[in-house]
Amino acid sequence: MQSTYNFDNEIQVKSMSYVVSTAFNLQDGDDFDTRRVNELVGKKLLCEVVHSEGKTVGNDGKLPVFANIKRVISLVNDDTGEVIDSPRNAIAEKEDFDDLD
Repeated sequence: MQSTYNFDNEIQVKSMSYVVSTAFNLQDGDDFDTRRVNELVGKKLLCEVVHSEGKTVGNDGKLPVFANIKRVISLVNDDTGEVIDSPRNAIAEKEDFDDLD
């Protein structure tokens, strides 16, 4: 998948940060130098993707369909295909058993 992010758009920067953090196994507060962006090529990430229909008809007379990352789930090991789950995702997916509700 190829994505383009506008660094002047706060929402797009945040979206890219999820991709970068997972791809490079960055921890909260770690810095990322944007000159390393080429290192993302070839990284495999497990993501939830949503498809949305465009609003302008293309040359073929059809509305285009765009695939966008909704959620970055984990990094995938290139050699084994193993899904490398992050601690943050493990916590986020736990059911809330808090009885204080």
